[in-house]
Amino acid sequence: MKISANEIDWKGGLSSKTDRLAQHICAFANLSGGGFLVFGISDDAEFEELDKATIEETTKKLGNIAKNNLAWSIQLEHAVLEYEGHALLFIRIPEQQNKPVYLRGKDIYEAYIRSAGHTVKMSREQVHEMIGQTHGITFEKQVAISSLSKDSVLELLDYKKL
Repeated sequence: MKISANEIDWKGGLSSKTDRLAQHICAFANLSGGGFLVFGISDDAEFEELDKATIEETTKKLGNIAKNNLAWSIQLEHAVLEYEGHALLFIRIPEQQNKPVYLRGKDIYEAYIRSAGHTVKMSREQVHEMIGQTHGITFEKQVAISSLSKDSVLELLDYKKL
């Protein structure tokens, strides 16, 4: 199984920034196929030691964030795997069917997505597109522009060239 940079985010340890962790979970929940937070490897590609207490604290904190900090609760999965004698904690955030997932207490435009291996806020257009995709509205059925006069429609279509 091949995983892209958008589907995985390596972490040396658990951040104290709950809001940023909620954004990461949100982004993976909005990603096709979901994604993974992997703890135990720093940004410098160095192993960070994970003991049982750290693993338990990390899974508990992330589970609480997934339950309490998003517009609706999502279920996370986790596994500890050993690589070259080092424990790595994999947290799987599954793709959600009802999208976009956004932050609790905010409006729907406080939604995040993965882009080029980073978590970024979605634009209004991306939110609208995701809502359309989630509800099965094809591109052809989407409204491009509304409230136009007949003359404006003909001008935009440039029917004379056709």
